[in-house]
Amino acid sequence: MIIVFNFTYNSNCSKESSEEEKMKKTYKKERRSFTKELSDFQKYSDDATLYDDKFSEIVLSTPINGSYKAMEEIIRIITGTRKHVISVKPQFTVVGASLGSDVRFDFLVETDDGDLYDIEIQHYEMKDLGERLIVYNAAITLLPKTPGLGYKNYPSTHVICITDTKAYQNEKDIHRETYGENHEIICVTSHNKYENKELMDLMHDFSCKNVSDIINPVIRDTLNYFKNEQKGVDIMKKEYDDIVAHAKPKWVEEGRKEEREDNIKKTIPVILQLGGTIQDVANIFDTTPEEIQKILDIENN
Repeated sequence: MIIVFNFTYNSNCSKESSEEEKMKKTYKKERRSFTKELSDFQKYSDDATLYDDKFSEIVLSTPINGSYKAMEEIIRIITGTRKHVISVKPQFTVVGASLGSDVRFDFLVETDDGDLYDIEIQHYEMKDLGERLIVYNAAITLLPKTPGLGYKNYPSTHVICITDTKAYQNEKDIHRETYGENHEIICVTSHNKYENKELMDLMHDFSCKNVSDIINPVIRDTLNYFKNEQKGVDIMKKEYDDIVAHAKPKWVEEGRKEEREDNIKKTIPVILQLGGTIQDVANIFDTTPEEIQKILDIENN
């Protein structure tokens, strides 16, 4: 999914204040610097890990020879159950979700036995992560809309959160919450030392930039396809070019002070999808990462 934000400048203002002009020049300077860095696709590809939003979206939702082996391997290691994945829909939005607002899954995954999975990959701290996962669990459970289905006949649902934050740290086992017989929330974090070696290897592999450093053979082969093999690189390059083409001009156009916070809100997901950080957003708007995080927390509540 390509997200395009329309930043506009009010041309009816015939003369800008000196403060607005200075701010506009500052934005342009910082944005040019960040855009130049992102324009180097090879650098982006070399530095990308599975914690980078757009990279993981392409890697895990694009079938290779008709199969989603990496997604199946992730589900197998975390749940202990081998599944055949038939569909992966990235950035899947449940409109309304019967919960008062839209809910967007990182990946909606369906297996051949009818089970549904919401796979969430989080690489920055979220104070409300636990509550958020509960809402995701409710949203995915309510997806089937068959009249008279009956409570026990809903498909099994699984919300799996993979994070490199300190959420649920200091737990030797996988954090698991069950609801009834067929619904569960699972969270794993790279900060924990799990007894399951395969899980520890997977957590390690999510942070790897270099294919040669990846331990799990399925994950290694998949990332090698998108980082080093021509067909996979071409897929990644096209998606990357589309995002930069749509996002880059929009960063350069806007400089009005009264619209600054709104622009920050719109810019955050674009930068994060391109593998940037909260610090990168702060640099663009000449502010502190604390201010950006505060705006992000407000927006997520």
